[in-house]
Amino acid sequence: GAPVLPELPGIELCLTSNEALELRTLPRRMVVVGGGYIGVELAGVFNAAGVKVTMAVRADTILRGFDQDVRASLCEEMTRKGIEIRREAVVRSIEKEADGSLSVRLAGGEMLEADAVLYAVGRAPNSAGMGLAEVGVARKANGAILVDEWSRTSVPNIYAVGDVTDRLNLTPVAIAEGRAFADTEFGALPARVDHRVVPSAVFTDPPLASVGLSEEAAAARGPVDVYETE
Repeated sequence: GAPVLPELPGIELCLTSNEALELRTLPRRMVVVGGGYIGVELAGVFNAAGVKVTMAVRADTILRGFDQDVRASLCEEMTRKGIEIRREAVVRSIEKEADGSLSVRLAGGEMLEADAVLYAVGRAPNSAGMGLAEVGVARKANGAILVDEWSRTSVPNIYAVGDVTDRLNLTPVAIAEGRAFADTEFGALPARVDHRVVPSAVFTDPPLASVGLSEEAAAARGPVDVYETE
């Protein structure tokens, strides 16, 4: 996969996760756009290093898809550590000022001042330029390679695993998909990966982990009991 950058005025001034850890010096202020895994993790990294971090999140809070209780608890902890979280914040442009600083203009006209802007609004399958169309491998509109439960593409002798299939974009899942393919095709041990119940971790401070359905998804299927402690 590769980081996605929206078409916005001044987007060329922004960093992605590719460049974020290659900085030679720390910015004094950073705006992190996006509230997913990468956004919250890197916000925590730079905050811990002494950078004043402001997060601009389009949604009502961070980490969409996680349990609301967990999201609220992490927001509280991140705020306590000095990270400012701006909810329902839509970026319209990024402008470079005479002193070299950056101004992030929000939809309502408000400006966020920063020395660096990090975009973490998602990743896209890195499938371009591989000749897939020429050999007839079907893809989704976002470039993801379409596969069946055995990771087989629309061309019977071509398989795809990992983020390029846009099924569940986690490193251990990609490893499991690769192992299942090898066992099936070369080990006479047919294996498929069950993507429904996969544990995942978010390396924030404090770290989060979950497995299975969220409370919201479970409640949509029937009554649930909830047990919580602090």
